Amino acid sequence: MSESLAPQGIGYRGCLFLVILAVALLVLHGLFVYVQASVNEAKWREKGSHNYTMSISDISFMGFYGTLRVQNGNVVDAQPPQFSNDNYKHHTVDGLFEQIRSHAFRPFGWETVDYDPDCGYPKRVRFNEWSLFTDQPTGIDVNRLILDPTSRQ
Repeated sequence: MSESLAPQGIGYRGCLFLVILAVALLVLHGLFVYVQASVNEAKWREKGSHNYTMSISDISFMGFYGTLRVQNGNVVDAQPPQFSNDNYKHHTVDGLFEQIRSHAFRPFGWETVDYDPDCGYPKRVRFNEWSLFTDQPTGIDVNRLILDPTSRQ
């Protein structure tokens, strides 16, 4: 005669399980991205240089499509010049690694990254963000990177 007052469907335990599963997947993805970035950054430090020229495509509202010349980790020339050189610091290899790590554990900020197999720098980065009205990139492609052979670390 007594009717159950329990809610229909998956119930409290089922909801709790789904929340724990979602958090676990977020943490595992973040760890994967972070470790993958660290391994490739070590490869870049071993084979790379602080001096290089890179051709990039920035996929964002204020997109940049051009060439950056980097010396000692700082942008010294951007062609075509759209902004001051300091505005391109997140486009450098160090800046890309920093962005990848900063997005690793963001909810709904999942990313995909392809790395150069020889030097380890990020060749293609995509963030799961839509930033129409900001200058933060939603994706960056490194079309070409030329190391300065005289300045190996």
